[in-house]
Amino acid sequence: MLPNGGAILLAAGQSRRFGSDKRLHTLADGDAVMLRTARQYAVAFDRLLVVLRPREADVAKLLKSELGADALQVVFAADAELGMGHSLAAGADAVDGWDHMFVGLADMPFVRVATLKRLQAAMRPSGIVLPRFGGQTGHPVGFAAVYLKELRSLTGDQGARRVLEAHPESIVDVAVDDSGVIRDIDRPADLPSA
Repeated sequence: MLPNGGAILLAAGQSRRFGSDKRLHTLADGDAVMLRTARQYAVAFDRLLVVLRPREADVAKLLKSELGADALQVVFAADAELGMGHSLAAGADAVDGWDHMFVGLADMPFVRVATLKRLQAAMRPSGIVLPRFGGQTGHPVGFAAVYLKELRSLTGDQGARRVLEAHPESIVDVAVDDSGVIRDIDRPADLPSA
């Protein structure tokens, strides 16, 4: 395990398939989807950076009031509407002094804290940590700092897939018993109460 890392939580998507802002949709326990996810990450990681769309000061304020102003850093991705790659690049650009980062998605509130900690423990100096559940790859994906330059140059809507494809020899597969790593909320039917 590398000692000096954190997580980038991507929360700048448009929620088109959901029909409304799924990040703020309330789950059965009263938590909003994004708040539940951010809480899990804030417990598991020493540093948390949340990427939002431009002009979302109200959402940033909500996150900081719920989690504590010192619990996270907020970055506004100017080109968020152009795709996940742009949001990830904005988050990576704000990383300073980390030896690794895990990239998570705000619409995946079911990943357990223990799983997040286990993934961190698998990080190596030039590794890319990839969780797997039932044969499927999931999130968050961890990157050693040697990939920071590549992450900062991402564009489009493929996220970090380009970096994974360029470095298959660096991938550390971690089998987990947590379906939360593959369970996201894209549509209302994906909610637990649906």
